[in-house]
Amino acid sequence: MLHLTQAIALKPDYAAAYKQLGAAHAKAGNISAAITVWDKGCAVAQDSGELQALREMTSLLGKLKRLHST
Repeated sequence: MLHLTQAIALKPDYAAAYKQLGAAHAKAGNISAAITVWDKGCAVAQDSGELQALREMTSLLGKLKRLHST
């Protein structure tokens, strides 16, 4: 996760890094961190026009929130 965090620090408009960092947090069980990262990543993807990354993170967010809403 450290490398992805550093990648975002160096290039904060790189939506793919947010997608991967959110996935790493989700896999590690850090659900709130994954949601936070993907929310930010969606905003970055929207601003930079990376529509595929936006669709993927939106889908992942929806699945994660559905799974952990109970």
